[in-house]
Amino acid sequence: LLVDERYTVEEVIDEGFERSFVENVWRRVKANHYKRTMPNIAKVSNRSIGHDFLYLRDWVGR
Repeated sequence: LLVDERYTVEEVIDEGFERSFVENVWRRVKANHYKRTMPNIAKVSNRSIGHDFLYLRDWVGR
């Protein structure tokens, strides 16, 4: 509910979940958010994947 339905912590608790469980899950979601971002890398050529260069699948529908 926290992620899929974007409920607040209080709304999930109102649905019947224990506060300690909900807060534990929310803390884990926030602590692992960095895993969803691409790492910073040095640019060693004139083209960057995702910016200057896109695969064919990225061009479909543009």
